[in-house]
Amino acid sequence: MPLANLLTHGRAVPWYGAAAREWGERGLLVVGIAALASWALGARLDEPMDRVTRAFLRPSPLAFTTALSALAFAAALFVSIWAFGGQPFTSDEMAQQWHAQILSAGRLAAPAEPLREFFNTAPVLDRDGRWFSQYPIGGPALIAAGIRLGAPWLVNPVLLALATAALYRFLRLAFDETAARGTTLLFVLSPMVVVMAGSQMNHVPSLAFTMIALWALARWDHADDVGVQRWAAVAIGLAIGAVALVRPLDAVIVAVAVGGFQVARMGRAAGRWPGLVTQGVVGALPIALLLWVNVRTTGGPLLFGYEALNGPAHGWGFHVDPNGDAHSPMRGVTLASGYLLRLSLYLFEWPLPGVLVVAAGLIALKRPTRWDVLMASLAAAFVLAYGAYWFDGFFAGPRFLFTAIPAFVVFAARAPGALAAVVDRPVVRRAAMLVLPICVGSAWLGPAGVSSASARVALYRDQRTKLKTNIDAQVKRAGLSNAVVFVNEGWRGTLLARLRVLGATQFRAERLLNTLDACAL
Repeated sequence: MPLANLLTHGRAVPWYGAAAREWGERGLLVVGIAALASWALGARLDEPMDRVTRAFLRPSPLAFTTALSALAFAAALFVSIWAFGGQPFTSDEMAQQWHAQILSAGRLAAPAEPLREFFNTAPVLDRDGRWFSQYPIGGPALIAAGIRLGAPWLVNPVLLALATAALYRFLRLAFDETAARGTTLLFVLSPMVVVMAGSQMNHVPSLAFTMIALWALARWDHADDVGVQRWAAVAIGLAIGAVALVRPLDAVIVAVAVGGFQVARMGRAAGRWPGLVTQGVVGALPIALLLWVNVRTTGGPLLFGYEALNGPAHGWGFHVDPNGDAHSPMRGVTLASGYLLRLSLYLFEWPLPGVLVVAAGLIALKRPTRWDVLMASLAAAFVLAYGAYWFDGFFAGPRFLFTAIPAFVVFAARAPGALAAVVDRPVVRRAAMLVLPICVGSAWLGPAGVSSASARVALYRDQRTKLKTNIDAQVKRAGLSNAVVFVNEGWRGTLLARLRVLGATQFRAERLLNTLDACAL
């Protein structure tokens, strides 16, 4: 239901009407083709479908993991080079790469420039003589590793390959081989996943470490040996701690979901409690590092760069946000609904709304397992938690939900089988099994429209071409070294920088400039 648009008179997701019309036309066509083929061919479809299934299951787990991880890496690398030119695409990426350069030089922060208004930009701050980005240290640290190798654009494709392998290993233990392979393949073929992994955004490492935590959780759950349980708990703690170094709120959500699962499991196995204590101690180590970095940069262990830059109003919860607007529970509902509406389009780019397929798979489950409950809880927790956060984040889709994407994909991938089990008729079973392959083929190979995976990737290639300029190559051609390059800036940019240096937050500076005459200001 487009609740966000109903609450805002269509302003929240303005393209939703066109998308709904396209889903109605193309979606009905896809379902009609699948139903017609199932009715016309009947049992003659069974043998080819069984043959495809056997071929899909034939490779060994190691061969499948290697192939899918390589596919994920290659797809993300292609997007990184072809669509983004190997360069940061957003201000978030630029600030983190700039901070990564500071880290690669052996510093947590650079010395602040004395003429701050010449160097000040919105996503970075200088505080007590220290100059650094507003982002948690984990993202810049990973990019710094890429800088050391001369290829920061390689980091996220490598992390996506790691996430793909961990996802498959987790699903094999939590569900079955068919579900694990189908879900992992659908995950790798999801445009939102590929586009995000082609960028340098910190959502990708958050996803990768979360998948490692879930894989370790499945090992912990299945193990009877105390030693295996302990090592799995160590891996869970380190992985969730690594998420905290990159995206602290994501880490809280994942920790609550995983911890809830473990507590429920230990109600029937009290001997597992010592492993949970070990997990907590180990997980506290990366968090201690995060708090230490905060002390060395912002000056306080619990003062993160976001709030140091924009004040307490930047924090999570319902209050007046940095723009001066009230972030109320009703606005939170609007944001949460908007995220799901956008996910319907950007996750798969299918001729059917993606979240509708996810919901169908969820509802059709006859006997949900504890793993179904965990994945559904994880998806719901991200939607609710980020509904309570004031900023409406978008890149390649509703980016705040990216860490939980596998939780949505697992129900979409299993939807055909679940629906076929509910409606026990051969024609429905065959049609259901045909719909998803047709949708995937249409997304990547079909005509452009509101939904099109190939067109979406091409769109990112055509956007912000100036940002894809190779500055390093220009510097080398000009023979510059030990130089300060002055870049012409407009009135608005210079006034914003001066306001920020005088103590205004970036959001207050924007409001002042929007309401006051520039010359008078």
